[in-house]
Amino acid sequence: MRILFVHCNFPAQFRHLSRHFAEAGGHEVKFLAQSKEWTAEDHPLISLHRYQLGRDPQGQLCHPYLRRYETAMLHGQAALREALRLSEQGFQPDLIIGHSGFGNTLFLKEVWPKARFIGYFEWFTAPGAPMWALAASPKPPALIHPCGSTPTTARS
Repeated sequence: MRILFVHCNFPAQFRHLSRHFAEAGGHEVKFLAQSKEWTAEDHPLISLHRYQLGRDPQGQLCHPYLRRYETAMLHGQAALREALRLSEQGFQPDLIIGHSGFGNTLFLKEVWPKARFIGYFEWFTAPGAPMWALAASPKPPALIHPCGSTPTTARS
């Protein structure tokens, strides 16, 4: 089986799983990432392919609520460019396993529509829980009022 792991950092949460498949035999394992963790060791059976953002996120040019989406789109576009290179070289994964929170998996099914996809959904809350429940602080974060006036909190 041909397996592609996708995350911003190599190997991140896929350290053990990617190694397992690589060492099990019968699998071609590739990893698509922007950067390599400083503690990461090269593995002879895992091929690392790095992508570069087309530009740095320019959060000051967009609405504060959209900054994370801009960054995700930039990661998605950069991963897409590297995926197209891999496809042109003949790589067609049977399975893509990727972190869903950074944007780098957004367009991969456009390149490989027949590949199976498993998303790693790290951030989740119970149904009905407020989004600030993800934060370490028990106090809800301050939000900018939609009209730009006095800040409010998530509970207001």
